Amino acid sequence: MRGLDEVDIQILRLLNEDARRSYSEIAERADVSQPTVTNRVERLRKLDVIHRFTLDLDRSILNEGVSVLIDIDTFASTVDNVARAFKQREGVHTVHMTADAHAIVLATCRPNDVHELVAETLREPQYSAYEVKLLADTRTDPSIDDVKFSVECTTCGNQVVSENGVETQIDGTLYHFCCERCEADFEAKYEQLRENA
Repeated sequence: MRGLDEVDIQILRLLNEDARRSYSEIAERADVSQPTVTNRVERLRKLDVIHRFTLDLDRSILNEGVSVLIDIDTFASTVDNVARAFKQREGVHTVHMTADAHAIVLATCRPNDVHELVAETLREPQYSAYEVKLLADTRTDPSIDDVKFSVECTTCGNQVVSENGVETQIDGTLYHFCCERCEADFEAKYEQLRENA
């Protein structure tokens, strides 16, 4: 399996700047052919380096309301449930979970509805406190500087090192393995499951 090279990094940088760029424009800027760009982007999607192409909306213009950041001090046992509950709410754009059991929620709502949003979403034993901050501005700039490529082995979970790694496509899905033994083990288990189905 080969890792990311300079062409992959250049394509990612160009898409990061403007995901609407055509493959022909990317090819011209990266000094490669359009089919190369098409193949590379498809490969990056199969590797889950690229999950989706999306919009960066100014929701305060589209929705009536203000953008707020809600920092909820949850418990380790409830942080997943809290995040799941907020993700289902209208007006909630992103939910981040921290290592110290905080759920950070970015939402747009009318100023008078912020505490109602929290009260309707949470139950008292799920959190100890929360803090709401009014956002003046939001800027995101996902950086692609000094990117290191890291994929986990499908069989053992170890990091796949480019020079030793193996990739295999089975029934239309691309799998990654740290070595040929892990690949063989996976293929044997896959074949056994297929026979038993």
